[in-house]
Amino acid sequence: MVLEARTKIYRSKDNRHYLYVPMSIIKDSTFPLDLEKDLTIRIEDKRLILEQAHVDTTRKRSLREKL
Repeated sequence: MVLEARTKIYRSKDNRHYLYVPMSIIKDSTFPLDLEKDLTIRIEDKRLILEQAHVDTTRKRSLREKL
């Protein structure tokens, strides 16, 4: 079980930013996220919180149709 790992936020040439999550964290038996589903990220008390998104499927379908 891995409790923590070092990582970085990377910026691409098109000015997008990516948070790299090391494989040791993803494969940890206590990893709480389903990577096939959407995630929500927010800042709370000087911490970055990443959690499973709770999106209404009706709204999600509507958003996809607009694209």
